[in-house]
Amino acid sequence: MKPGFGVWVARCLRLVGARGLAARLLTGAVAGLNARAERWLAQGRFAEAAACYELVRELAGPDPVVLGNLAACYRECGRYAQALSCCRLGLSLAPDDPVLHNNMALCLEESGHFELALEHYARAMAAGGANPVFAMNHAACLARMRADGSGGPPETGAREVPLAM
Repeated sequence: MKPGFGVWVARCLRLVGARGLAARLLTGAVAGLNARAERWLAQGRFAEAAACYELVRELAGPDPVVLGNLAACYRECGRYAQALSCCRLGLSLAPDDPVLHNNMALCLEESGHFELALEHYARAMAAGGANPVFAMNHAACLARMRADGSGGPPETGAREVPLAM
């Protein structure tokens, strides 16, 4: 997806020193692109949403929410390396963001890194309060770990998950 005419004009204005006008145009363009990306994400059009979120990131800079949504899009498209990269950058900006930790854990789990996934699910649960999705994902990862023969914590008793990255 290529930026529209308004984005191009804003870039030109910024180059010639009309930063105030450029900022107003860019703000409108970013809001429009973000709204479109959110619609496409909700519709399951992950590749299109990812392209929009990339433009938002290019125009507005890194934002944890945008990076989390972009990571979700990449994950749904099977582009785990890019999803992990977005999660890492997002977590460097918002280290306690439960959605980013959950996205990171989902990517790690899909890549077979169950122990690291469990750590990030634990962080998501700690930061996300009573969100049942994080707990369900954690339990599903444990079950998958056992089913894959990767071991995992014993069935009885609680397991303390280290929170260091």
